[in-house]
Amino acid sequence: MKVSKRSFNDFTQALKLKFNSSHPNSTELINKPIIHSTSTGGYAAEIISFDKTWGVELWTDEVTNTGNPKLAITIRSNNKKKIEDFSVTIGEYYLTGNKTILMLKNGIVKLKFPLPEKYFNNYIIEPYTETYLTLYFNNPFYRTSYKDAKFINLVCDEIVFLQEAINYFNSTKQKDDLDFPKIENRLLVRQHIIRERNSTLAKKAKERDDYTCQICDFNFITKYGAFGNLFAEAHHKVPLQKSNYQLTSTVDSLLTVCSNCHRMLHKMSGAKTDIIKLKRIVKSNTGG
Repeated sequence: MKVSKRSFNDFTQALKLKFNSSHPNSTELINKPIIHSTSTGGYAAEIISFDKTWGVELWTDEVTNTGNPKLAITIRSNNKKKIEDFSVTIGEYYLTGNKTILMLKNGIVKLKFPLPEKYFNNYIIEPYTETYLTLYFNNPFYRTSYKDAKFINLVCDEIVFLQEAINYFNSTKQKDDLDFPKIENRLLVRQHIIRERNSTLAKKAKERDDYTCQICDFNFITKYGAFGNLFAEAHHKVPLQKSNYQLTSTVDSLLTVCSNCHRMLHKMSGAKTDIIKLKRIVKSNTGG
């Protein structure tokens, strides 16, 4: 099933309208992105330009060789080291191997074999003639995908995460050395913090937990009213000692905490038992 330029344009316009209206504090998507055809049987367009050195592109093509077109978000940069450093900071999967992994079939560039399931919905580093950092959505891309509100929201959430991750990466005020002092691998700590700062997932986790700290039971809305929900925080539960560079980005991986308990967790060892240990400490000192 070949992608049409019109269907891709309809999707980018629907995405732009939804994103700019639902995320007013984020960088707006480009108003009229320039769409160009690709050698992979589809189309691409830059949707965010952070500066002259890098931006975010939206692609839809058949490169995954799965039988139908897929939508992808790709980070592009003319600074190879910069994009490689950012790739390590996000820390997902690599398409590795010395053999050529692409083929030309019916005039379209594809992977020699279908992209494995585990690579979808994760950022992968593609080692072609240039280095790309790409997330392929597992949803098939249809002519009517621009009407799929759930799919558009999913793409919006991913764009928010990328913006926050890139802003954190660019920041000269990173203070992650204060977090998890016993973890020698500071890149792993940085990946952990980036996922905690995913505002979209954090909001969903806090709503799920009713804005209540899951360590000490402090409820922000009960204490401060509606204004209090701004001060609840999200903690990434995956133990750093076991993460092995692949930290998941899901609501289930986040836990609502108050700022005090969050600081305490980040002073601990990054072990699986940290949350249980801190709960016991709080309980023993409050007589609960």
